[in-house]
Amino acid sequence: MHRRLTRAERLLTRFELAIALMLVLGCSSVELVGVDKATVLRADARTNEPAVDASAQDASALDTSARDASALDASAQDSGAVDAATARAHDAAGTPDGGALVVFSDPSRPAPFPGQFVAPSSSCPATEPSAGASCATEGQQCDYPVCWGRGNRSWVCLDHRYTVWFDESFLCASARPCPAEAPRQGAVCSLQIECVYPYFCCKGPTGFLPALCDGQWNLGQPECAGCVAPP
Repeated sequence: MHRRLTRAERLLTRFELAIALMLVLGCSSVELVGVDKATVLRADARTNEPAVDASAQDASALDTSARDASALDASAQDSGAVDAATARAHDAAGTPDGGALVVFSDPSRPAPFPGQFVAPSSSCPATEPSAGASCATEGQQCDYPVCWGRGNRSWVCLDHRYTVWFDESFLCASARPCPAEAPRQGAVCSLQIECVYPYFCCKGPTGFLPALCDGQWNLGQPECAGCVAPP
């Protein structure tokens, strides 16, 4: 026969069962909370990973853009250096470095002196006078060739002294912006100007060769004074 439990035993049994149930429920709650926290942490990690990757990609794109800009700047500088060198080479060769044709202005003849005989006189000295040399005919104009005969230096007798009225030696002056040697026919040029070069006639450079730039060089016929120019 089974022994009936006393009231005290029944109360103790119930209390133990309650404690056991609480322990079981408490452990389950801790485990569930732990699972929830881990799940949340893993979810947060997965959510933040794309944002970090996107930031890294943006930084990489900025670095690439900076490198591209730097490369473009270097290329522009190289191109500018090449353009400058090309322009200097063209200038040295008498060819254009861009832009419209520029007209070079030569000095104009001044107004005649009072009483000047504009037409050259036939009674001028055989050799060119010097400034201040005495002269007899007031207003007399005497011309002497310069630039191998392309121009003249004109003297006028004023107050019985020779004075230069107009000098065309600028046509062959060393400072004139002309190529050092006669250019090739048809070569490109950028400055509208006439240039004059010595031409060997007979036994020496007694003639001249004209060259006119009008977008390209056009060489004129050589002219010789006192003899026939060679063919």
